[in-house]
Amino acid sequence: MKHKRFPAIFLFLDILLVVIAFLVAAKVKEGTRRILSDFQWWRSLFAFTGIWIVVGILGGKYSLQKVGKASKLASQIIKCDIYAIAVIFGLMYIFDQFHYSRMIVLGTILGSVVLELFVFGLQLRKHRK
Repeated sequence: MKHKRFPAIFLFLDILLVVIAFLVAAKVKEGTRRILSDFQWWRSLFAFTGIWIVVGILGGKYSLQKVGKASKLASQIIKCDIYAIAVIFGLMYIFDQFHYSRMIVLGTILGSVVLELFVFGLQLRKHRK
């Protein structure tokens, strides 16, 4: 039963990491209060997070039981994130959504990848003990 809880915990942890990465990227950008109060950004963040999570589930990013080495975990996370980035950028292109701040979009992506590698790497180390 304990092993079945791991993917759900990682799923919620990944949502939290994406939101943290977004908030940090928005804080670095000028006009943070306006950006955070604009509900268009929150809808976009929900869509971004949804795509990020669905691609992670389909790619097996949350299955640490299947990963034995940290290098395999890192490649699995990076591969899933590249697919998610491709889907996000593809949808932005298809729906002509070029008004978003590149700094916030790319900062959220980079922050999410770095935080995922760090936190999931710690969890893998803890899980193997």
